[in-house]
Amino acid sequence: MWISEGTHCTMSQYGGPSHQCQTLPLSKQYETGIRFVDIRCRHFNDGLLIHHDVIYQLANLDNVLEVTEKFLDAHDTEIVFMRIDEECKPESNTTTFAEAVQLCLNRFSSTLFYQGEEFPLVEEARGKLVVLRDYDGGSGSVGLPYGSLDVKDGGKIPSLLLEDIEAKWHTVRSNLDRAKQGSVSSMYLTYCSGTSALAWPLAVAERVNSYLSDFLKGKTRWGIVAMDFPDAELIGKIIKSNF
Repeated sequence: MWISEGTHCTMSQYGGPSHQCQTLPLSKQYETGIRFVDIRCRHFNDGLLIHHDVIYQLANLDNVLEVTEKFLDAHDTEIVFMRIDEECKPESNTTTFAEAVQLCLNRFSSTLFYQGEEFPLVEEARGKLVVLRDYDGGSGSVGLPYGSLDVKDGGKIPSLLLEDIEAKWHTVRSNLDRAKQGSVSSMYLTYCSGTSALAWPLAVAERVNSYLSDFLKGKTRWGIVAMDFPDAELIGKIIKSNF
């Protein structure tokens, strides 16, 4: 069982309040303790542009990997988990999405990546990037299938009415309880984020993150907890509860 503090739509800093999910750039997120990142790529002209929905986030997958490699070079006892997913409509490509990702990964040293086919023990993954493939990678692809995680998302929230926020929190808390009580061989991932036309990410995060902060007590197993707009205090609480 891994315990890791993470961000949802990690690179989403642009697009206004309906799309922005984070305030800190990736390097700062790593510095504050984030160890799971959610990277969304648009396959365009055989490149991999970072998007949130239709909004380009002024970066590409190479930029993400460069920042991650620099962080792990300086902190070789740390581990980063990276979900890579396809976002938005692909256009003008001669490669598949999986091929484009693998070509990008191949531009970096193989020592950056965890190369195993099963979820690693801590000592096996220190100083490594563990790629979580949310796409059909095929044989020979670096990383582990994202689908093998026990994921609870529930990202659509109808409104900011108390009943809707409490329903979202109930989903979050139920999966945290499952992670706490579940098998240590399972990998749990809980998204605390949510959005809709009537409930933008920051407003949802302010409410759900407050519930989460009050809930985190003692030392136990929460799995991976992915958030929008987490502050240093909340990240610290997750780190301190790491058991």
